[in-house]
Amino acid sequence: RSRTPGASATRRRAASSISSRRTKRTASPDHGLPRERRLRRSGDFQRVERQGQRASGAFVVVVSRRGRGAGRVGFTVSKKVGNAVARNAVKRRLREVLRHHKQLWDGRDLVVIAKPEAAGKSLRALEADVVAALAKIGSK
Repeated sequence: RSRTPGASATRRRAASSISSRRTKRTASPDHGLPRERRLRRSGDFQRVERQGQRASGAFVVVVSRRGRGAGRVGFTVSKKVGNAVARNAVKRRLREVLRHHKQLWDGRDLVVIAKPEAAGKSLRALEADVVAALAKIGSK
């Protein structure tokens, strides 16, 4: 049986890069939205939507309710926004916006509902819209 020289080294490199990609990355306290800062149960989403204050922007609707503790956030991005790739891109951008503006929603539970117009919008456009909607709620 003949082997090409260096083939086993190539396999080892490939295997090590795959295993390094599988390692679980933990967010530092300043980065990301840890589990305790996210709304995860449907009952929590429904409570915020039923009892919260609403503010609407061009791309999102923000529903806010006084919460216990540090505050949590959840996202609703329906199929009207687009396919799975488009919806996930919108969610990633919205998560990033709210991660950078934690001080605006401390002590509140938020549900951010993306409108179909949010698809394909830049991070800056979504950021301006979310911050404006949060300011509307803060002034109520």
